[in-house]
Amino acid sequence: MRMCHDLGEPQYVNIRELWCKPMVKVMRMCLPGIFLIGFLFVSGCGGGQGSFNNAEPLFLNAASQNGQVFLTWNSASSLAKTRVQWRKQGETAWQQIEGNFEGRLAVSGLQNEDEYEFVLSDEADIRRDRIIAVPQIHALQSYPHFNHFLPALSLFTSQEAMNAWMQTQEIDPLTLTLRGKPVLAWNEHAANGYYSASNGEKLLLLRNAATRFRAPSFTRSPEQVRAVLRKTLWRNRDPFGSASTSANTLEPLTLVVPTDIRAVSAQSYRIRYHSQLASRITFLMPSSPIAGRFAIYHEGHGSRALDVAKETINWLLDRGWQVVTMDMPLSGANTDDMQAGLMNHYDFDSLDNGIDDPVALFLLPVKAVVDHIVSRQTGQGLQTVMMIGRSGGGWTTYVYAALDARIAIAVSIAGGTPMSQRLANSPYDLGDYEQFASHLYDVVPHEDMMTSAGTRAAFYVFNENDPCCFRVRQNEPLVSYLQAASVQLNKPLGVFIDTANPEHSISASGLIALETFLEPLLKN
Repeated sequence: MRMCHDLGEPQYVNIRELWCKPMVKVMRMCLPGIFLIGFLFVSGCGGGQGSFNNAEPLFLNAASQNGQVFLTWNSASSLAKTRVQWRKQGETAWQQIEGNFEGRLAVSGLQNEDEYEFVLSDEADIRRDRIIAVPQIHALQSYPHFNHFLPALSLFTSQEAMNAWMQTQEIDPLTLTLRGKPVLAWNEHAANGYYSASNGEKLLLLRNAATRFRAPSFTRSPEQVRAVLRKTLWRNRDPFGSASTSANTLEPLTLVVPTDIRAVSAQSYRIRYHSQLASRITFLMPSSPIAGRFAIYHEGHGSRALDVAKETINWLLDRGWQVVTMDMPLSGANTDDMQAGLMNHYDFDSLDNGIDDPVALFLLPVKAVVDHIVSRQTGQGLQTVMMIGRSGGGWTTYVYAALDARIAIAVSIAGGTPMSQRLANSPYDLGDYEQFASHLYDVVPHEDMMTSAGTRAAFYVFNENDPCCFRVRQNEPLVSYLQAASVQLNKPLGVFIDTANPEHSISASGLIALETFLEPLLKN
């Protein structure tokens, strides 16, 4: 704990550093050619947040730029004014600025490669957050037409680079739109985001996209992440709230279930959750169900879960899990929803009016499934709901499991990585629209969701030689970060690095590692 009382000095309440070193008990399990870490109890380390008096906490995030740090945070109408203070590490004098910054501010005139401390506080000086950041020059700042799937999309990691490219293309920045609204000002404080130009070009400004994971100064608590994530996605219309009226009806539906799925019964349903979208799901009953044990398997982009994930689904059924299979919007069983203007996930940007968040449309079908599971099991004892997903379904898994405390265990298979290492591989691992929507990740980064997913535990599978995306290798900073977060949060966070699997999948070795990880969690 550090309390500062000098004039202009920010006050820190209940701040304990992430990298403190208490006595730890670490469980390590090594299998041939793989890497698996399970983390058990430790006390003494806490998050970087202060005392919030039950108010929504402030989340301050930073992206390094040339001589500059771009700060972003969760802005709300009730937050009329904020104060930003900063100083170089080792100095005593603070600089500060106050105003209504709409959740973002570029702090310039900084020295590259030096550490700076930033503190954000609200007008009442009750809510605070702090972060350490280092201004740096990005090796590459401009990636014109980098995406073969969407050739009109160009990526920029600085506002300066995007501005220079627009000048060569004779694009006036004041003709751009962002989240369905015209750009009224264009300067160093411009928002990160997925901009649309009048000539059809898509310009993606992501200052936090880089080639190496930068661990945050602190690990945030899952409860705080859940609160801010819900507020960011739904503002004051949180579907998880007690007054929510967002319940979805499950309409019986006939879907063909492959004969080699080892279920004794199957029932499919349609969930209508948007005027243009529905989710088609299937409940599968194992031959020897274990009471209260449910697994939601969520497939990614491409074919149906029932067709491409049979090995994993059967693995779950054979172990007594009642399984629900799901696909992403417009993918798998949901390709029937494709229509002009809504053919792929990039088109979700057209549904964004700045109020209704398209990212929420990837998550609401899962809530309907969890609601159904919980409602029909009321009074029947303890439940364990596990969510497991591959690729885009792995992303859905850790995002949704960070939102909903009813997901006990989250298992993400090649589902995503923090934005700061999305450019480490070629082709670049940005993913589709839902993976880089800045209005969300500028507030709650991927790494916060990854550590918060699953109230009891989370397990992450990465393939070192993944032919698609999200390749992670042993001893990378992301693995170390998850390792430290597991210790701090007193929650098992398993990481499995598969060095042999050449596919974008979970291998037989991965399933063995997953079973080893789950065994102590499921004993009770």
